[in-house]
Amino acid sequence: MIQIEYEMSEKDFLDSQKLALRHSSKRTTRWIFRIAPLWGLFLVLAVLWKALQPGFTWTSNATEALFVGLLFFAGPLLYKQITKTIFRKNAIFRGPRSLTVDEAGLNFTNPTSSVQVKWDSFQNFVEDDTAFALYQSGLIFHTVPKRQLSQEQIAELRETFTSHVISKT
Repeated sequence: MIQIEYEMSEKDFLDSQKLALRHSSKRTTRWIFRIAPLWGLFLVLAVLWKALQPGFTWTSNATEALFVGLLFFAGPLLYKQITKTIFRKNAIFRGPRSLTVDEAGLNFTNPTSSVQVKWDSFQNFVEDDTAFALYQSGLIFHTVPKRQLSQEQIAELRETFTSHVISKT
């Protein structure tokens, strides 16, 4: 059995959201955040290029195209701001937390709730330098930030996740 006590910071939360988004099994989700900003930049540049041409008259279509382009281009920044707001407004993400790992599964506990998840509920897990993300589905995941973990705890969690979570994606 592994018992870990930790606290999630805003940066941990942002990093874990980025990790989960990068490795989401939903291809559409990944593409929206990779391709949409490029399309937005292309659209903004196209409207501005057209606006610089002689004889251009500003129309509502040009305004709408410019707005949509800016919205797509700013998508990742807007997502980051929304994620920060979610973290700040929801006490469930803040405060001391604990994770208990045993042969049955994982038990996540924080000041407002406790969740037990059996191993067969997980579809996949991924990690980077900052966190582990364990997926129950394409949109539901649990994260464990590495910032407060020792190298031994990180290695033990990696080994446990590798042996118990069978990729179903």
